[in-house]
Amino acid sequence: MLNNDVLELYKVCEDQVNTIAQQVDSNQLNKVLLKNTLENMRSILDYISIDIHNRLPQNHKKKAKAYFPYALNHERFKNSMRRNFPALKHYELEIYNLIESIQPFHSNDSWLIDLCTLTNEVKHNNLSGLTKIQKPATVQDPLFGEFNVINMTSHGNVIIDGSYTCKPMEPIDIKEGKLLSAPTQDGSIVIENSKIVFSGKQLDVKEFITECHHNIGMFINNISELLC
Repeated sequence: MLNNDVLELYKVCEDQVNTIAQQVDSNQLNKVLLKNTLENMRSILDYISIDIHNRLPQNHKKKAKAYFPYALNHERFKNSMRRNFPALKHYELEIYNLIESIQPFHSNDSWLIDLCTLTNEVKHNNLSGLTKIQKPATVQDPLFGEFNVINMTSHGNVIIDGSYTCKPMEPIDIKEGKLLSAPTQDGSIVIENSKIVFSGKQLDVKEFITECHHNIGMFINNISELLC
Protein backbone atom coordinates (compact mmCIF):
# COMPACT_ATOMS: atom_id res chain seq x y z
CA MET A 1 0.00 0.00 0.00
CA LEU A 2 1.00 3.62 -0.46
CA ASN A 3 1.97 5.40 2.74
CA ASN A 4 -0.32 8.19 3.88
CA ASP A 5 2.37 10.82 3.29
CA VAL A 6 1.92 10.39 -0.47
CA LEU A 7 -1.78 11.23 -0.37
CA GLU A 8 -1.36 14.06 2.12
CA LEU A 9 1.40 15.64 0.06
CA TYR A 10 -0.65 15.27 -3.12
CA LYS A 11 -3.50 17.20 -1.49
CA VAL A 12 -1.08 19.94 -0.38
CA CYS A 13 0.18 20.15 -3.96
CA GLU A 14 -3.37 20.50 -5.23
CA ASP A 15 -3.87 23.58 -3.07
CA GLN A 16 -0.48 24.97 -4.12
CA VAL A 17 -1.15 24.42 -7.82
CA ASN A 18 -4.49 26.21 -7.56
CA THR A 19 -2.86 29.14 -5.72
CA ILE A 20 -0.07 29.41 -8.32
CA ALA A 21 -2.63 29.34 -11.15
CA GLN A 22 -4.43 32.28 -9.52
CA GLN A 23 -1.15 34.13 -9.03
CA VAL A 24 -0.13 33.61 -12.65
CA ASP A 25 -3.48 34.99 -13.79
CA SER A 26 -2.82 38.11 -11.72
CA ASN A 27 0.88 38.32 -12.73
CA GLN A 28 2.01 38.07 -9.09
CA LEU A 29 3.73 34.69 -8.94
CA ASN A 30 5.52 33.80 -5.69
CA LYS A 31 8.79 32.07 -6.64
CA VAL A 32 9.24 30.48 -3.22
CA LEU A 33 5.80 28.88 -3.45
CA LEU A 34 6.63 27.61 -6.94
CA LYS A 35 9.91 26.13 -5.65
CA ASN A 36 8.12 24.40 -2.79
CA THR A 37 5.45 23.01 -5.13
CA LEU A 38 8.00 21.54 -7.52
CA GLU A 39 9.87 19.94 -4.62
CA ASN A 40 6.67 18.53 -3.14
CA MET A 41 5.65 16.91 -6.41
CA ARG A 42 9.11 15.39 -6.78
CA SER A 43 8.94 14.16 -3.16
CA ILE A 44 5.70 12.33 -3.95
CA LEU A 45 7.55 10.27 -6.55
CA ASP A 46 10.43 9.52 -4.18
CA TYR A 47 8.00 8.53 -1.41
CA ILE A 48 6.38 6.12 -3.86
CA SER A 49 9.85 4.75 -4.56
CA ILE A 50 10.14 3.77 -0.90
CA ASP A 51 6.86 1.87 -1.10
CA ILE A 52 8.06 0.08 -4.25
CA HIS A 53 11.39 -0.70 -2.62
CA ASN A 54 9.59 -2.29 0.32
CA ARG A 55 7.84 -4.71 -2.05
CA LEU A 56 11.09 -6.43 -2.96
CA PRO A 57 12.41 -9.49 -1.13
CA GLN A 58 14.73 -8.61 1.74
CA ASN A 59 17.83 -9.94 0.01
CA HIS A 60 17.18 -7.69 -2.99
CA LYS A 61 16.59 -4.44 -1.12
CA LYS A 62 19.25 -1.76 -1.36
CA LYS A 63 20.64 -0.29 1.83
CA ALA A 64 20.70 3.18 0.28
CA LYS A 65 17.50 5.09 -0.45
CA ALA A 66 15.92 4.36 -3.82
CA TYR A 67 15.06 7.41 -5.92
CA PHE A 68 12.35 7.58 -8.55
CA PRO A 69 13.95 6.77 -11.93
CA TYR A 70 13.75 9.16 -14.87
CA ALA A 71 15.71 9.22 -18.11
CA LEU A 72 15.66 10.64 -21.61
CA ASN A 73 16.22 7.32 -23.36
CA HIS A 74 15.67 3.63 -22.76
CA GLU A 75 19.30 2.76 -22.05
CA ARG A 76 19.66 5.41 -19.36
CA PHE A 77 16.37 4.31 -17.88
CA LYS A 78 17.58 0.73 -17.55
CA ASN A 79 20.74 1.97 -15.86
CA SER A 80 18.67 4.04 -13.43
CA MET A 81 16.46 1.05 -12.64
CA ARG A 82 19.52 -1.11 -11.98
CA ARG A 83 20.79 1.49 -9.50
CA ASN A 84 17.51 1.99 -7.68
CA PHE A 85 15.50 -1.21 -8.20
CA PRO A 86 17.86 -3.91 -9.50
CA ALA A 87 15.36 -6.77 -8.97
CA LEU A 88 12.09 -4.97 -9.72
CA LYS A 89 11.68 -6.24 -13.28
CA HIS A 90 12.02 -9.83 -12.10
CA TYR A 91 9.69 -9.61 -9.08
CA GLU A 92 7.26 -6.82 -9.99
CA LEU A 93 7.07 -6.56 -13.78
CA GLU A 94 3.81 -4.59 -13.82
CA ILE A 95 5.27 -1.93 -11.55
CA TYR A 96 8.41 -1.81 -13.69
CA ASN A 97 6.31 -1.34 -16.84
CA LEU A 98 4.21 1.37 -15.19
CA ILE A 99 7.32 3.38 -14.26
CA GLU A 100 8.62 2.94 -17.79
CA SER A 101 5.30 4.06 -19.30
CA ILE A 102 5.65 7.65 -17.98
CA GLN A 103 9.23 8.09 -19.21
CA PRO A 104 9.57 10.59 -22.09
CA PHE A 105 10.95 8.02 -24.55
CA HIS A 106 7.83 5.92 -24.01
CA SER A 107 5.07 8.49 -23.48
CA ASN A 108 6.37 11.18 -25.89
CA ASP A 109 5.80 13.68 -23.06
CA SER A 110 8.71 15.25 -21.18
CA TRP A 111 6.79 16.35 -18.06
CA LEU A 112 8.57 13.87 -15.76
CA ILE A 113 12.12 14.75 -16.72
CA ASP A 114 11.27 18.47 -16.83
CA LEU A 115 9.84 18.26 -13.31
CA CYS A 116 12.90 16.44 -11.96
CA THR A 117 15.46 18.71 -13.64
CA LEU A 118 13.64 21.90 -12.63
CA THR A 119 13.38 20.64 -9.05
CA ASN A 120 17.12 19.93 -8.97
CA GLU A 121 17.75 23.44 -10.27
CA VAL A 122 15.66 25.25 -7.66
CA LYS A 123 16.89 23.01 -4.84
CA HIS A 124 20.62 23.22 -5.48
CA ASN A 125 21.22 26.40 -7.50
CA ASN A 126 18.61 29.14 -7.40
CA LEU A 127 14.94 29.92 -7.79
CA SER A 128 13.68 29.27 -11.28
CA GLY A 129 14.18 32.09 -13.74
CA LEU A 130 10.79 33.20 -14.95
CA THR A 131 9.90 35.25 -18.00
CA LYS A 132 6.67 37.03 -18.88
CA ILE A 133 5.77 36.61 -22.55
CA GLN A 134 3.29 38.82 -24.35
CA LYS A 135 0.64 37.03 -26.41
CA PRO A 136 -1.91 38.43 -28.85
CA ALA A 137 -4.92 39.90 -27.09
CA THR A 138 -7.91 37.73 -28.01
CA VAL A 139 -11.66 37.77 -27.60
CA GLN A 140 -13.70 34.67 -26.80
CA ASP A 141 -16.86 35.03 -28.84
CA PRO A 142 -19.87 32.80 -28.04
CA LEU A 143 -20.48 31.92 -31.70
CA PHE A 144 -17.12 32.17 -33.43
CA GLY A 145 -14.87 31.13 -30.53
CA GLU A 146 -11.47 32.66 -29.87
CA PHE A 147 -9.91 34.98 -32.44
CA ASN A 148 -6.97 37.40 -32.45
CA VAL A 149 -7.75 41.05 -32.04
CA ILE A 150 -4.38 42.78 -31.82
CA ASN A 151 -0.80 42.11 -30.81
CA MET A 152 -0.01 44.10 -27.65
CA THR A 153 3.46 44.95 -26.40
CA SER A 154 4.38 46.82 -23.23
CA HIS A 155 3.60 50.13 -24.94
CA GLY A 156 0.55 51.59 -26.57
CA ASN A 157 -3.11 51.99 -25.73
CA VAL A 158 -6.17 50.57 -27.42
CA ILE A 159 -9.93 50.44 -26.90
CA ILE A 160 -11.82 47.74 -28.84
CA ASP A 161 -15.53 48.26 -29.20
CA GLY A 162 -18.27 45.69 -29.56
CA SER A 163 -18.29 45.76 -33.37
CA TYR A 164 -15.46 43.18 -33.34
CA THR A 165 -17.75 40.48 -32.01
CA CYS A 166 -21.03 38.96 -33.11
CA LYS A 167 -22.83 40.18 -29.96
CA PRO A 168 -22.90 43.63 -28.39
CA MET A 169 -20.50 44.05 -25.49
CA GLU A 170 -18.71 46.66 -23.43
CA PRO A 171 -15.41 48.08 -24.76
CA ILE A 172 -12.09 46.36 -24.05
CA ASP A 173 -9.60 48.86 -22.59
CA ILE A 174 -5.86 48.08 -22.77
CA LYS A 175 -3.29 50.66 -21.68
CA GLU A 176 0.51 50.26 -21.79
CA GLY A 177 0.00 46.55 -22.49
CA LYS A 178 -2.14 46.06 -19.36
CA LEU A 179 -5.75 44.99 -19.50
CA LEU A 180 -7.79 47.61 -17.63
CA SER A 181 -11.32 46.45 -18.32
CA ALA A 182 -13.02 43.65 -20.20
CA PRO A 183 -16.60 42.53 -20.82
CA THR A 184 -17.99 39.45 -19.13
CA GLN A 185 -21.59 39.49 -20.30
CA ASP A 186 -23.04 37.56 -23.26
CA GLY A 187 -20.27 34.99 -23.11
CA SER A 188 -17.66 37.36 -24.60
CA ILE A 189 -14.46 37.73 -22.56
CA VAL A 190 -10.91 38.82 -23.17
CA ILE A 191 -8.27 36.11 -22.91
CA GLU A 192 -5.16 37.02 -20.86
CA ASN A 193 -2.59 38.56 -23.18
CA SER A 194 0.56 37.36 -21.36
CA LYS A 195 1.93 34.20 -19.75
CA ILE A 196 4.74 33.32 -17.35
CA VAL A 197 7.24 30.66 -18.42
CA PHE A 198 10.33 28.94 -17.05
CA SER A 199 13.03 30.89 -18.89
CA GLY A 200 15.34 28.01 -19.81
CA LYS A 201 12.66 25.67 -21.12
CA GLN A 202 9.92 28.05 -22.28
CA LEU A 203 7.39 26.01 -20.32
CA ASP A 204 4.18 27.77 -19.39
CA VAL A 205 4.28 27.69 -15.56
CA LYS A 206 0.54 27.35 -15.02
CA GLU A 207 0.06 24.69 -17.69
CA PHE A 208 3.16 22.76 -16.64
CA ILE A 209 2.48 22.43 -12.93
CA THR A 210 -1.18 21.62 -13.63
CA GLU A 211 -0.12 18.85 -16.02
CA CYS A 212 2.44 17.48 -13.55
CA HIS A 213 -0.10 17.39 -10.75
CA HIS A 214 -2.65 15.64 -12.97
CA ASN A 215 -0.13 13.05 -14.24
CA ILE A 216 1.14 12.33 -10.74
CA GLY A 217 -2.44 11.80 -9.62
CA MET A 218 -2.95 9.29 -12.43
CA PHE A 219 0.27 7.54 -11.47
CA ILE A 220 -0.81 7.37 -7.81
CA ASN A 221 -4.08 5.73 -8.82
CA ASN A 222 -2.34 3.19 -11.05
CA ILE A 223 0.46 2.32 -8.63
CA SER A 224 -2.00 2.01 -5.75
CA GLU A 225 -3.74 -0.84 -7.56
CA LEU A 226 -0.43 -2.67 -7.94
CA LEU A 227 0.72 -2.08 -4.38
CA CYS A 228 -2.50 -3.17 -2.68
